Amino acid sequence: MAHEFTMPKLGLTMTDGTIREWLVADGSKVNVGDAVLVIETDKVETEVEAREAGVLSISGVVGENYACGAVIGTLLGEGEVPAAAAQAPAGAHAGATTSAPLSGGAPAPRAALGATAPADEDIATRGQGGRILASPMARAAARNAGVELAHIAGTGPNGRIVAADVVTRVEALAVAPAFTIGATAAVGEGGRILASPMARAAARDRNVDLAEIVGTGPGGRIVADDVARFADAPVAAPVAPTASVSPPAAVAGVAGVAVGTTSVAAPVAATGGGRMLAELLGIDLRLVPPVPGARVTREDVAAYVRARLASTEATPAATDVEPEAAPAMLVLQEPSKMVPLRGMRGVIAERMHSSLTEMAQLTLSLDADMAAVNSERERLKAAEQTVPGYTAWVVAAAARALVDHPYVNSQVTPDGVAHLPHVHLGVAVAVDGGLIVPVIENANSVPVDELHTSVADLAVRARDGKLTLNELEGGTFSVTALGMYGVDMFTPVINPPNTAILGVGRLRTETRWEDGVASPRTVMTLSLTWDHRAFDGAPAAEFAQSIVRYLENPAQLNT
Repeated sequence: MAHEFTMPKLGLTMTDGTIREWLVADGSKVNVGDAVLVIETDKVETEVEAREAGVLSISGVVGENYACGAVIGTLLGEGEVPAAAAQAPAGAHAGATTSAPLSGGAPAPRAALGATAPADEDIATRGQGGRILASPMARAAARNAGVELAHIAGTGPNGRIVAADVVTRVEALAVAPAFTIGATAAVGEGGRILASPMARAAARDRNVDLAEIVGTGPGGRIVADDVARFADAPVAAPVAPTASVSPPAAVAGVAGVAVGTTSVAAPVAATGGGRMLAELLGIDLRLVPPVPGARVTREDVAAYVRARLASTEATPAATDVEPEAAPAMLVLQEPSKMVPLRGMRGVIAERMHSSLTEMAQLTLSLDADMAAVNSERERLKAAEQTVPGYTAWVVAAAARALVDHPYVNSQVTPDGVAHLPHVHLGVAVAVDGGLIVPVIENANSVPVDELHTSVADLAVRARDGKLTLNELEGGTFSVTALGMYGVDMFTPVINPPNTAILGVGRLRTETRWEDGVASPRTVMTLSLTWDHRAFDGAPAAEFAQSIVRYLENPAQLNT
């Protein structure tokens, strides 16, 4: 029997993933445990293995983002064939119908594109029962843009139409999508006025008739700002175009003007996902702040919408003046390179900024005498046993100190400071393009030699992109080291939702004076950043001193 192949949920915090690469071809036979594809989350890229055996029928598109649990393929049994795509809505690919010419502004029934574009042949790939193979997002985009799926050649697996194909089709048309003009508002399928959900809600709240509003969104779609402007500063309705005037393009993702005008602005450079999301949400891509030198992406559109929603919540009463965004800092010189704050870099930027703005962070530092650790390392070396690195000794000491001072192994919640019973210690690893923090569970019960092996293994697999999402979640405290770069003291930023992080400096030799006699001393500076909301300076210092005591008596870390 057939088994659905879904976007996996690889960790507690994972909500969605992006397909980066299919490792097997469509129609290939796979066995349980075979690596099938590579997905990317906000933390890691990882391979996904087959949970069932069968012949793989691929439906997920490389580069597209899918929610956990979404079907991205099917594992078929012997002799089975792929199921057809979901049935298209009634009339989605019906034959062309006739329509009275537009005249006098009277609305006409919805028609196929024949009145404004040459008739196209049926080129869509069809599955069982003659249903067109198309993704749900492609069907929604086609309905909103008023194009027929039957006239689109799919580029997805098995000829499946994806959202980007719909955008390409709409952009290729030199005429407006299949909507008609009523008194002033653009009308789409079934005579329904083209308006975003926010615009409809705003119209209900302000007792405004959508039929009297000219939309400025893609395809003449009415957006919330149109309702606000109409309600606060009503103007006379514009004259509707006549049959002798061909409306210009104002389609999804193309930054053109609204229907009824006479010019079209230059297109905005955007990815297919960005165009599709903008279309579905009724967003004019010209309003989305671009990253210099980069195309507008799905993430850019989503960020713009979130910012607008936040602005709406902050100022419920609409005005006829568009609020100005805070001016961006001027670039002092022409950049030699622009690195977009996306992917891992974007996640780090967002979380570190959030960490510093939401916590009361302070840092203290103190020196640990490492002479005893050096002696223990020499003893292990002479005995031809594993010789742990200095980071492993610090990790072992910190893990045991967390048991002695449970207020540090905590997180701040709406109900108070939660002391966490299990010590799951994260070790920061620098990788290309960022930093990730794999986690060692129950680190307080692991001997230092095993911690050394675990830290080395996690670091190698982190740099090779082989960590699983579960290995990056659940940390209750973090250790980060910059000693290998010659750094003594620094100010590490807490990894939310933890309440503290320990920074490890370089190993160095200092002169120590006792009774007028100078002697060398090997020391290491430890920097502890903590959240003052969770505990105060004196408890923080006591915790740091506890780590130093363990390092000065390292034999107890071997058990």
